[in-house]
Amino acid sequence: MLDTNDELHDLTSWLMILEKVVEQSANMVVITDAEQRIRWVNRTYTRITGWSLHEIQGKKPGQLLHGPLTSPQTSGFVRERLRQGLSVSGVEMVNHRKDGGAYTVMLNIEPIRDSQGRLQAYFSIQSDVSEQRALERANVQLQHHLQVAQRLARLGRVEFDRHTRSVRWSSEVHSILELPANEAPKGLRALLAFVSPEAQDELHERLRRVMQTGDEFDHELPIITHTGQRRWVRCRGVPQREGASVRPPDTWTIQDVTVYRELIEQKSLNNHRLQAMVEERTASLEEARQSLEAFSLLIST
Repeated sequence: MLDTNDELHDLTSWLMILEKVVEQSANMVVITDAEQRIRWVNRTYTRITGWSLHEIQGKKPGQLLHGPLTSPQTSGFVRERLRQGLSVSGVEMVNHRKDGGAYTVMLNIEPIRDSQGRLQAYFSIQSDVSEQRALERANVQLQHHLQVAQRLARLGRVEFDRHTRSVRWSSEVHSILELPANEAPKGLRALLAFVSPEAQDELHERLRRVMQTGDEFDHELPIITHTGQRRWVRCRGVPQREGASVRPPDTWTIQDVTVYRELIEQKSLNNHRLQAMVEERTASLEEARQSLEAFSLLIST
């Protein structure tokens, strides 16, 4: 609160001192009077919005910054809070620069009152979060593209966060294991339990060697799904080195290679059948040859 007995005896003196503190701030700073008319803005505000102080002094921010992409609901919420003399904290909205370009801003507005509690001004710190939100949207889009690619490749991911000690299974892992989509992911032990019993010993031996050498784990394993179906998956993970020690991979990829394995097995079966046919034909030819030799010997004597 402002105190008339304080050496900062009026708002003008207070603003002069405040200007020195906030002029170089990376955030936009706006000070309005009780009627929300602009009294002062810092250089960052001018740089981001394109409006200089002399152009906007005495005007209301909404008259300058609101545009086609500004949410009426959000602006109405802010307007009503300020009308009641209340603060606004962490509210995001889309504003428009002088040239019409849109940007996303996070608003924090505090009312300034005198020693009698009468509203004197509003002090606003505004952060341009456009780049941050654009990156977040790009990450969401990339994650979507990755999930699509993983579904097409039947490729799932299992991720372990060592800081939060949480586990994340991608939707494709649930699909491969035929688990309900809403079933919470569990740890590595639960994942390995899907490996067929006859492959468990070999699996643990390979894991032991990987933890000794730090080499990548890349192995095809038979699994039994949640519904009892037999499938083949290719599991890959790279251990993390910490000095002389090795810790398990934080990320595993799991690819359904059942069709590939079935094709390989079918090819192997076909090869065996072909080999059997060749051996049978060879035996028949040998038998015919021997019979022919015996017949030739018989008629020559």
